[in-house]
Amino acid sequence: MHGRNCAKHEFEADFEEAGGPLFFVGNRESTAVNKTAELLVEYGKDQARLYHSYPSPGPVRRYVGTVGVDATLRRA
Repeated sequence: MHGRNCAKHEFEADFEEAGGPLFFVGNRESTAVNKTAELLVEYGKDQARLYHSYPSPGPVRRYVGTVGVDATLRRA
């Protein structure tokens, strides 16, 4: 389990359609997209939602887009 670091940029993936738990997938977007694609194959899913958390006075989370098993990010 990854402990949250509110002072850094972090990417988290949601593998459930209805807002399941978020999984830490990296501190850089490229790493996060590749790690999410790997986890999609492992979990047998088609796509996941990617979120970006960043320090801006307090932690802010924004939806980036969806990632497919082909490691492509479809921006929101």
